[in-house]
Amino acid sequence: GYDAWTRLLGSAQLGDAPAESAEPLLVTVGPDDRSRAVGLVFAGASAEPCAVVKVARLAQFSDRTELEFEVLRALQTHLPSSLADSLPTPLGTGSRYDAAVLVETPVHGQCLAASCAAWGVPLARKVDDLRAATNWLTAFHRATRLSTPDCGALTAEDWLERSITRYGQRFGSTPAEKHLWNVL
Repeated sequence: GYDAWTRLLGSAQLGDAPAESAEPLLVTVGPDDRSRAVGLVFAGASAEPCAVVKVARLAQFSDRTELEFEVLRALQTHLPSSLADSLPTPLGTGSRYDAAVLVETPVHGQCLAASCAAWGVPLARKVDDLRAATNWLTAFHRATRLSTPDCGALTAEDWLERSITRYGQRFGSTPAEKHLWNVL
């Protein structure tokens, strides 16, 4: 009930809002394996959530929630602020009925699917959105890679040819893919 939410959020920092003023909104069923429920927490009369609470639905899924907390914490520590600010900040973890709970900040903004997939959105805006997403992914990849392999004398063309050959051997190729491989 409501007291459980207050106790759960009591150790998390919710900005200026005391945990007692938090009002939960439960959001369920996402595009995953239904391993957890997600709640948005609103403080007072705010129209924007101050926290997101993720609760493993079963104790067997707790390790995923705990790992997410650790990964978010590590990313916040190691990423430049321009990237770290675009990810949720983990505020705390706990457990409820032996299932892990993660409290994190919400990430504000519009979902890329909402801006790109919306009917009537000009193609130029869709391209700009996809370009922005690509730029973010590139920056994230560069900031999180552990090393850059030394390819020695292997050229990009050699690498691509080997990769295409291995792909075809493993999965086969459709006529359209074979055409693409020839163009590349």
